[in-house]
Amino acid sequence: MVKLIFKNKFMRNLSLLMSGTVVAQLLTVGVTPILTRLYSPDAFGALAIFSSIAGVLIILSTCRYEMAIVLPKEERVAINILGLCFSICVITCMVYYLLILLFGKNIVSVFEITEIKDVLWILPLSALAMGLYNTLNYWSTRNKQFKRVSISRVTQAGGVTATQIGLGVGKVNGLGLFIGTVTGQMIGSLVLALQVWKSDGIRIKRNLNVRSWLKLLFEYKDFPLYSSTQAMINAASISIPPLLLGIFYNATTVGYYALGIKLIQLPIALIGDAFNQVFFPKFSDHANKNDDLYKELKKATLLLALIAFLPAVGIILFSPIIFEFFLGTGWGNAGVFSSLLVVWLYFSFINRPAVVAIQVLRKQKYFLYYEIFLFITRFIVLFVSAQHLNAFESIGLYSIVGGIFNLSLILIVLKTTKKL
Repeated sequence: MVKLIFKNKFMRNLSLLMSGTVVAQLLTVGVTPILTRLYSPDAFGALAIFSSIAGVLIILSTCRYEMAIVLPKEERVAINILGLCFSICVITCMVYYLLILLFGKNIVSVFEITEIKDVLWILPLSALAMGLYNTLNYWSTRNKQFKRVSISRVTQAGGVTATQIGLGVGKVNGLGLFIGTVTGQMIGSLVLALQVWKSDGIRIKRNLNVRSWLKLLFEYKDFPLYSSTQAMINAASISIPPLLLGIFYNATTVGYYALGIKLIQLPIALIGDAFNQVFFPKFSDHANKNDDLYKELKKATLLLALIAFLPAVGIILFSPIIFEFFLGTGWGNAGVFSSLLVVWLYFSFINRPAVVAIQVLRKQKYFLYYEIFLFITRFIVLFVSAQHLNAFESIGLYSIVGGIFNLSLILIVLKTTKKL
Protein backbone atom coordinates (compact mmCIF):
# COMPACT_ATOMS: atom_id res chain seq x y z
CA MET A 1 0.00 0.00 0.00
CA VAL A 2 2.77 2.45 0.94
CA LYS A 3 4.64 1.62 -2.28
CA LEU A 4 1.52 2.31 -4.35
CA ILE A 5 1.05 5.69 -2.66
CA PHE A 6 4.60 6.81 -3.34
CA LYS A 7 4.44 5.65 -6.96
CA ASN A 8 1.58 8.10 -7.48
CA LYS A 9 3.08 11.58 -7.83
CA PHE A 10 -0.02 13.37 -6.54
CA MET A 11 -0.24 11.16 -3.44
CA ARG A 12 3.51 11.42 -2.86
CA ASN A 13 3.36 15.23 -2.88
CA LEU A 14 0.27 15.18 -0.69
CA SER A 15 1.96 12.86 1.81
CA LEU A 16 5.07 15.06 1.89
CA LEU A 17 3.05 18.17 2.65
CA MET A 18 0.91 16.38 5.21
CA SER A 19 3.93 15.04 7.07
CA GLY A 20 5.02 18.55 8.00
CA THR A 21 1.47 19.58 8.78
CA VAL A 22 1.00 16.52 11.01
CA VAL A 23 4.01 17.45 13.12
CA ALA A 24 2.90 21.09 13.27
CA GLN A 25 -0.63 20.16 14.35
CA LEU A 26 0.61 17.61 16.88
CA LEU A 27 2.67 20.38 18.47
CA THR A 28 -0.40 22.63 18.57
CA VAL A 29 -2.69 19.94 19.98
CA GLY A 30 -0.05 18.71 22.42
CA VAL A 31 0.41 22.07 24.10
CA THR A 32 -3.26 23.09 24.14
CA PRO A 33 -3.95 21.43 27.55
CA ILE A 34 -0.97 23.37 28.90
CA LEU A 35 -2.17 26.66 27.40
CA THR A 36 -5.70 26.24 28.77
CA ARG A 37 -4.15 26.02 32.22
CA LEU A 38 -1.89 29.05 31.66
CA TYR A 39 -4.41 31.36 29.99
CA SER A 40 -8.08 32.10 30.68
CA PRO A 41 -11.00 31.69 28.24
CA ASP A 42 -11.10 35.51 28.08
CA ALA A 43 -7.54 35.53 26.72
CA PHE A 44 -8.45 33.01 24.02
CA GLY A 45 -11.48 35.14 23.20
CA ALA A 46 -9.31 38.23 22.74
CA LEU A 47 -6.92 36.23 20.54
CA ALA A 48 -9.88 35.14 18.39
CA ILE A 49 -10.87 38.77 17.82
CA PHE A 50 -7.23 39.66 17.05
CA SER A 51 -6.96 36.75 14.57
CA SER A 52 -10.22 37.77 12.89
CA ILE A 53 -8.90 41.26 12.18
CA ALA A 54 -5.45 39.96 11.21
CA GLY A 55 -7.08 37.55 8.75
CA VAL A 56 -8.56 40.45 6.79
CA LEU A 57 -5.31 42.46 6.88
CA ILE A 58 -3.28 39.48 5.66
CA ILE A 59 -5.51 39.13 2.60
CA LEU A 60 -5.17 42.82 1.77
CA SER A 61 -1.40 42.77 2.30
CA THR A 62 -0.80 41.12 -1.09
CA CYS A 63 -4.21 41.73 -2.73
CA ARG A 64 -4.17 37.99 -3.54
CA TYR A 65 -1.68 38.44 -6.37
CA GLU A 66 0.29 35.54 -4.86
CA MET A 67 -2.33 33.12 -6.20
CA ALA A 68 -1.37 34.12 -9.74
CA ILE A 69 2.19 32.81 -9.23
CA VAL A 70 1.02 29.26 -10.04
CA LEU A 71 -0.71 30.15 -13.32
CA PRO A 72 1.81 31.48 -15.94
CA LYS A 73 3.50 29.02 -18.29
CA GLU A 74 6.71 31.08 -18.30
CA GLU A 75 8.80 31.06 -15.11
CA ARG A 76 10.00 34.60 -15.81
CA VAL A 77 6.44 35.89 -15.44
CA ALA A 78 5.92 33.96 -12.19
CA ILE A 79 9.15 35.38 -10.74
CA ASN A 80 8.04 38.93 -11.41
CA ILE A 81 4.65 38.28 -9.82
CA LEU A 82 6.63 37.05 -6.80
CA GLY A 83 8.59 40.32 -6.71
CA LEU A 84 5.40 42.33 -7.19
CA CYS A 85 3.77 40.57 -4.21
CA PHE A 86 6.73 41.30 -1.95
CA SER A 87 6.59 45.01 -2.84
CA ILE A 88 2.83 45.27 -2.31
CA CYS A 89 3.11 43.46 1.03
CA VAL A 90 5.82 45.75 2.45
CA ILE A 91 4.04 48.93 1.32
CA THR A 92 0.65 47.79 2.59
CA CYS A 93 1.98 46.88 6.04
CA MET A 94 3.69 50.26 6.34
CA VAL A 95 0.30 51.84 5.65
CA TYR A 96 -1.23 49.64 8.39
CA TYR A 97 1.29 50.98 10.91
CA LEU A 98 0.58 54.56 9.90
CA LEU A 99 -3.19 54.06 10.25
CA ILE A 100 -2.80 52.49 13.69
CA LEU A 101 -0.58 55.35 14.86
CA LEU A 102 -3.06 57.95 13.64
CA PHE A 103 -6.42 56.30 14.29
CA GLY A 104 -5.78 53.33 16.62
CA LYS A 105 -7.76 54.70 19.55
CA ASN A 106 -10.68 55.68 17.31
CA ILE A 107 -10.78 52.20 15.75
CA VAL A 108 -10.92 50.57 19.18
CA SER A 109 -13.76 52.79 20.43
CA VAL A 110 -15.88 52.74 17.25
CA PHE A 111 -15.76 48.96 16.82
CA GLU A 112 -15.77 48.23 20.57
CA ILE A 113 -12.69 45.98 20.43
CA THR A 114 -11.17 47.03 23.75
CA GLU A 115 -9.89 43.47 24.31
CA ILE A 116 -7.00 44.07 21.88
CA LYS A 117 -6.34 47.79 22.34
CA ASP A 118 -2.86 47.10 23.78
CA VAL A 119 -1.78 44.80 20.92
CA LEU A 120 -2.90 46.72 17.83
CA TRP A 121 0.77 47.39 17.03
CA ILE A 122 1.29 43.65 16.49
CA LEU A 123 -1.30 43.46 13.68
CA PRO A 124 0.96 44.87 10.91
CA LEU A 125 3.72 42.42 11.91
CA SER A 126 1.29 39.52 11.56
CA ALA A 127 0.11 40.80 8.17
CA LEU A 128 3.70 41.25 6.94
CA ALA A 129 4.88 37.82 8.13
CA MET A 130 1.91 35.93 6.69
CA GLY A 131 1.72 37.99 3.51
CA LEU A 132 5.34 37.11 2.69
CA TYR A 133 4.80 33.52 3.82
CA ASN A 134 1.79 33.04 1.55
CA THR A 135 3.71 34.48 -1.39
CA LEU A 136 6.65 32.12 -0.86
CA ASN A 137 4.21 29.29 -0.28
CA TYR A 138 2.65 29.72 -3.73
CA TRP A 139 6.10 30.00 -5.31
CA SER A 140 7.06 26.70 -3.69
CA THR A 141 3.75 25.19 -4.81
CA ARG A 142 4.45 26.20 -8.41
CA ASN A 143 7.84 24.51 -8.24
CA LYS A 144 6.41 21.48 -6.40
CA GLN A 145 8.89 22.07 -3.56
CA PHE A 146 6.61 20.73 -0.85
CA LYS A 147 9.37 19.64 1.52
CA ARG A 148 10.38 23.23 2.23
CA VAL A 149 6.74 24.12 2.99
CA SER A 150 6.53 21.22 5.45
CA ILE A 151 9.69 22.35 7.24
CA SER A 152 8.43 25.93 7.50
CA ARG A 153 5.12 24.79 8.98
CA VAL A 154 6.86 22.79 11.68
CA THR A 155 9.12 25.70 12.62
CA GLN A 156 6.18 28.09 12.63
CA ALA A 157 4.18 25.85 14.98
CA GLY A 158 7.24 25.33 17.16
CA GLY A 159 7.82 29.06 17.41
CA VAL A 160 4.20 29.73 18.36
CA THR A 161 3.96 27.01 21.02
CA ALA A 162 7.37 27.62 22.61
CA THR A 163 6.81 31.37 22.90
CA GLN A 164 3.25 31.06 24.21
CA ILE A 165 4.24 28.54 26.87
CA GLY A 166 7.35 30.48 27.87
CA LEU A 167 5.46 33.75 28.25
CA GLY A 168 2.56 31.99 29.95
CA VAL A 169 4.88 30.54 32.58
CA GLY A 170 6.38 34.01 32.92
CA LYS A 171 2.94 35.34 33.95
CA VAL A 172 2.53 37.94 31.19
CA ASN A 173 -1.24 37.32 31.07
CA GLY A 174 -2.96 37.13 27.67
CA LEU A 175 -0.20 39.08 25.91
CA GLY A 176 1.78 35.85 25.55
CA LEU A 177 -0.81 34.39 23.18
CA PHE A 178 -0.50 37.36 20.80
CA ILE A 179 3.29 37.63 20.88
CA GLY A 180 3.65 33.85 20.50
CA THR A 181 1.36 33.78 17.46
CA VAL A 182 3.22 36.53 15.61
CA THR A 183 6.66 35.22 16.62
CA GLY A 184 5.82 31.83 15.13
CA GLN A 185 4.53 33.46 11.93
CA MET A 186 7.75 35.44 11.54
CA ILE A 187 9.92 32.38 12.15
CA GLY A 188 7.98 30.31 9.60
CA SER A 189 8.25 33.07 7.00
CA LEU A 190 11.99 33.50 7.58
CA VAL A 191 12.69 29.76 7.33
CA LEU A 192 10.75 29.48 4.06
CA ALA A 193 12.45 32.60 2.66
CA LEU A 194 15.92 31.20 3.41
CA GLN A 195 15.07 27.90 1.70
CA VAL A 196 13.68 29.65 -1.38
CA TRP A 197 16.68 31.95 -1.63
CA LYS A 198 19.14 29.08 -1.29
CA SER A 199 17.42 27.03 -3.99
CA ASP A 200 16.03 29.65 -6.39
CA GLY A 201 17.80 32.91 -5.53
CA ILE A 202 20.01 33.04 -8.63
CA ARG A 203 17.07 32.38 -10.98
CA ILE A 204 14.95 34.97 -9.24
CA LYS A 205 17.66 37.67 -9.41
CA ARG A 206 18.35 36.91 -13.08
CA ASN A 207 14.71 37.24 -14.17
CA LEU A 208 13.45 40.12 -12.02
CA ASN A 209 12.28 43.05 -14.14
CA VAL A 210 10.64 45.82 -12.11
CA ARG A 211 9.44 47.56 -15.28
CA SER A 212 7.17 44.60 -16.06
CA TRP A 213 5.32 44.84 -12.74
CA LEU A 214 2.89 47.55 -13.87
CA LYS A 215 1.81 45.36 -16.78
CA LEU A 216 1.35 42.41 -14.43
CA LEU A 217 -0.76 44.54 -12.08
CA PHE A 218 -3.32 44.98 -14.85
CA GLU A 219 -2.93 41.57 -16.48
CA TYR A 220 -3.87 39.78 -13.25
CA LYS A 221 -6.26 42.44 -11.96
CA ASP A 222 -8.97 39.79 -11.37
CA PHE A 223 -7.12 38.74 -8.23
CA PRO A 224 -7.23 42.09 -6.37
CA LEU A 225 -10.61 43.04 -7.83
CA TYR A 226 -12.40 39.79 -7.16
CA SER A 227 -10.26 37.24 -5.29
CA SER A 228 -9.01 39.65 -2.62
CA THR A 229 -12.46 41.16 -2.14
CA GLN A 230 -14.01 37.69 -2.00
CA ALA A 231 -11.40 36.42 0.45
CA MET A 232 -11.77 39.54 2.59
CA ILE A 233 -15.54 39.12 2.74
CA ASN A 234 -15.08 35.43 3.54
CA ALA A 235 -12.67 36.33 6.35
CA ALA A 236 -15.16 38.90 7.63
CA SER A 237 -17.92 36.30 7.39
CA ILE A 238 -15.90 33.86 9.49
CA SER A 239 -15.11 36.70 11.91
CA ILE A 240 -18.79 37.42 12.59
CA PRO A 241 -19.18 34.88 15.45
CA PRO A 242 -16.32 36.07 17.70
CA LEU A 243 -17.30 39.71 17.23
CA LEU A 244 -21.06 39.24 17.76
CA LEU A 245 -20.59 36.71 20.56
CA GLY A 246 -18.45 39.28 22.32
CA ILE A 247 -21.13 41.95 21.90
CA PHE A 248 -24.22 39.89 22.81
CA TYR A 249 -22.68 37.47 25.32
CA ASN A 250 -19.18 37.81 26.86
CA ALA A 251 -15.47 37.25 26.30
CA THR A 252 -15.60 33.84 28.03
CA THR A 253 -18.15 32.60 25.46
CA VAL A 254 -15.87 33.89 22.69
CA GLY A 255 -12.98 31.96 24.27
CA TYR A 256 -14.96 28.70 24.28
CA TYR A 257 -16.02 29.25 20.67
CA ALA A 258 -12.47 30.19 19.60
CA LEU A 259 -10.85 27.10 21.07
CA GLY A 260 -13.67 24.88 19.85
CA ILE A 261 -13.29 25.99 16.24
CA LYS A 262 -9.49 26.05 16.47
CA LEU A 263 -9.19 22.38 17.43
CA ILE A 264 -11.81 21.17 14.98
CA GLN A 265 -10.06 23.04 12.17
CA LEU A 266 -6.75 21.32 12.85
CA PRO A 267 -7.59 18.14 10.90
CA ILE A 268 -9.07 20.33 8.17
CA ALA A 269 -5.79 22.22 7.90
CA LEU A 270 -3.87 18.94 8.11
CA ILE A 271 -5.44 17.40 5.02
CA GLY A 272 -7.26 20.25 3.29
CA ASP A 273 -4.42 22.76 2.96
CA ALA A 274 -1.99 20.08 1.82
CA PHE A 275 -4.57 18.78 -0.67
CA ASN A 276 -5.15 22.30 -2.00
CA GLN A 277 -1.47 22.98 -2.59
CA VAL A 278 -1.01 19.78 -4.56
CA PHE A 279 -4.35 19.98 -6.39
CA PHE A 280 -3.94 23.63 -7.51
CA PRO A 281 -0.97 23.12 -9.89
CA LYS A 282 -2.36 19.76 -11.01
CA PHE A 283 -5.76 21.21 -11.92
CA SER A 284 -4.06 24.20 -13.58
CA ASP A 285 -2.02 21.80 -15.74
CA HIS A 286 -5.19 19.91 -16.73
CA ALA A 287 -6.84 23.22 -17.69
CA ASN A 288 -3.85 24.23 -19.83
CA LYS A 289 -4.05 20.85 -21.61
CA ASN A 290 -7.85 21.08 -22.10
CA ASP A 291 -8.42 17.85 -20.17
CA ASP A 292 -11.73 16.70 -18.66
CA LEU A 293 -11.98 19.09 -15.68
CA TYR A 294 -15.36 17.77 -14.52
CA LYS A 295 -13.91 14.31 -13.99
CA GLU A 296 -10.93 15.64 -12.01
CA LEU A 297 -13.11 17.92 -9.88
CA LYS A 298 -15.70 15.24 -9.11
CA LYS A 299 -13.03 12.70 -8.15
CA ALA A 300 -11.23 15.13 -5.83
CA THR A 301 -14.48 16.26 -4.15
CA LEU A 302 -15.68 12.70 -3.49
CA LEU A 303 -12.27 11.76 -2.07
CA LEU A 304 -12.42 14.59 0.48
CA ALA A 305 -16.05 13.76 1.33
CA LEU A 306 -15.11 10.17 2.16
CA ILE A 307 -12.02 11.17 4.16
CA ALA A 308 -14.00 13.59 6.36
CA PHE A 309 -17.22 11.62 6.93
CA LEU A 310 -16.30 9.40 9.90
CA PRO A 311 -14.28 12.09 11.74
CA ALA A 312 -17.25 14.46 11.37
CA VAL A 313 -19.62 11.91 12.90
CA GLY A 314 -17.16 11.29 15.75
CA ILE A 315 -16.88 15.01 16.52
CA ILE A 316 -20.67 15.41 16.64
CA LEU A 317 -21.05 12.50 19.07
CA PHE A 318 -18.04 12.82 21.35
CA SER A 319 -16.37 16.25 21.21
CA PRO A 320 -17.89 17.70 24.45
CA ILE A 321 -16.62 14.69 26.44
CA ILE A 322 -13.20 14.77 24.77
CA PHE A 323 -12.75 18.52 25.36
CA GLU A 324 -13.67 18.25 29.04
CA PHE A 325 -11.17 15.42 29.54
CA PHE A 326 -8.40 16.84 27.35
CA LEU A 327 -8.49 20.54 28.24
CA GLY A 328 -9.64 20.39 31.83
CA THR A 329 -12.75 21.08 33.84
CA GLY A 330 -15.05 23.72 32.38
CA TRP A 331 -13.87 23.44 28.77
CA GLY A 332 -16.67 21.08 27.70
CA ASN A 333 -18.53 24.10 26.28
CA ALA A 334 -15.78 24.42 23.66
CA GLY A 335 -16.58 20.86 22.61
CA VAL A 336 -20.27 21.72 22.26
CA PHE A 337 -19.35 24.54 19.88
CA SER A 338 -17.16 22.09 17.91
CA SER A 339 -20.01 19.63 17.46
CA LEU A 340 -22.32 22.41 16.25
CA LEU A 341 -19.79 23.72 13.72
CA VAL A 342 -19.28 20.36 12.02
CA VAL A 343 -22.06 20.89 9.44
CA TRP A 344 -20.46 24.03 8.06
CA LEU A 345 -16.85 22.83 8.33
CA TYR A 346 -17.55 19.46 6.68
CA PHE A 347 -18.88 21.07 3.50
CA SER A 348 -16.25 23.80 3.72
CA PHE A 349 -13.63 21.04 3.70
CA ILE A 350 -14.99 19.21 0.66
CA ASN A 351 -15.54 22.38 -1.40
CA ARG A 352 -11.79 23.04 -1.68
CA PRO A 353 -11.42 21.53 -5.18
CA ALA A 354 -14.36 23.68 -6.32
CA VAL A 355 -12.65 26.83 -4.98
CA VAL A 356 -9.44 25.89 -6.79
CA ALA A 357 -11.44 25.38 -10.01
CA ILE A 358 -12.91 28.89 -9.64
CA GLN A 359 -9.40 30.42 -9.44
CA VAL A 360 -8.00 28.41 -12.36
CA LEU A 361 -11.02 29.12 -14.58
CA ARG A 362 -10.85 32.84 -13.64
CA LYS A 363 -14.45 32.91 -12.37
CA GLN A 364 -13.57 35.06 -9.37
CA LYS A 365 -16.27 37.63 -10.12
CA TYR A 366 -19.05 35.09 -9.58
CA PHE A 367 -17.34 33.76 -6.45
CA LEU A 368 -17.36 37.32 -5.12
CA TYR A 369 -21.14 37.53 -5.56
CA TYR A 370 -21.48 34.24 -3.72
CA GLU A 371 -19.37 35.47 -0.79
CA ILE A 372 -21.32 38.74 -0.52
CA PHE A 373 -24.62 36.87 -0.36
CA LEU A 374 -23.18 34.40 2.18
CA PHE A 375 -21.83 37.22 4.35
CA ILE A 376 -25.14 39.09 4.41
CA THR A 377 -27.11 35.92 5.18
CA ARG A 378 -24.73 34.82 7.95
CA PHE A 379 -24.72 38.24 9.56
CA ILE A 380 -28.51 38.53 9.58
CA VAL A 381 -28.99 35.00 10.92
CA LEU A 382 -26.45 35.41 13.73
CA PHE A 383 -27.42 38.99 14.59
CA VAL A 384 -31.13 38.15 14.90
CA SER A 385 -30.65 34.79 16.63
CA ALA A 386 -28.18 36.24 19.17
CA GLN A 387 -30.93 38.56 20.43
CA HIS A 388 -33.42 35.75 21.02
CA LEU A 389 -31.48 32.49 21.48
CA ASN A 390 -28.53 31.28 23.54
CA ALA A 391 -24.99 31.17 22.11
CA PHE A 392 -25.14 27.46 21.19
CA GLU A 393 -28.41 27.80 19.26
CA SER A 394 -27.12 30.87 17.41
CA ILE A 395 -23.92 29.12 16.33
CA GLY A 396 -25.92 26.05 15.28
CA LEU A 397 -27.97 28.18 12.86
CA TYR A 398 -24.80 29.91 11.63
CA SER A 399 -23.27 26.49 10.91
CA ILE A 400 -26.30 25.23 8.97
CA VAL A 401 -26.30 28.33 6.75
CA GLY A 402 -22.59 27.82 6.00
CA GLY A 403 -23.16 24.15 5.17
CA ILE A 404 -25.99 24.91 2.73
CA PHE A 405 -23.98 27.59 0.95
CA ASN A 406 -20.87 25.42 0.60
CA LEU A 407 -22.86 22.48 -0.78
CA SER A 408 -24.53 24.81 -3.28
CA LEU A 409 -21.14 26.11 -4.42
CA ILE A 410 -19.85 22.58 -5.03
CA LEU A 411 -22.88 21.66 -7.15
CA ILE A 412 -22.72 24.88 -9.19
CA VAL A 413 -18.99 24.52 -9.98
CA LEU A 414 -19.42 20.85 -10.92
CA LYS A 415 -22.23 21.81 -13.28
CA THR A 416 -20.07 24.58 -14.78
CA THR A 417 -17.09 22.30 -15.49
CA LYS A 418 -19.38 19.66 -17.00
CA LYS A 419 -20.41 22.16 -19.67
CA LEU A 420 -16.81 22.99 -20.68
